[in-house]
Amino acid sequence: MAALDLGRQRQVLKIVQQLAKGGVAIILTTHIPNQALLLNDQVGLLFPGGEFLAGHCQEIISSDRLEKLYHCPVKVVYVPELGRSICEMC
Repeated sequence: MAALDLGRQRQVLKIVQQLAKGGVAIILTTHIPNQALLLNDQVGLLFPGGEFLAGHCQEIISSDRLEKLYHCPVKVVYVPELGRSICEMC
């Protein structure tokens, strides 16, 4: 989805959400944490060396974990207007 503009990414993510709500199992790989936060479901983080964390995105995706994973400063913050967290590079 990285090659898609924001509007098309949103369309694809909405389709993924609809399929998941309909009972279809979805496995989506991404290097864009905001996509996982937008879907607001189960996630897994795979770290170098094989460490793997899995659970609900609100429990698993954190600034510290993403900094460890991507080797750069990252902030995960809750945005009340969106009703969800977002991720930004610092």
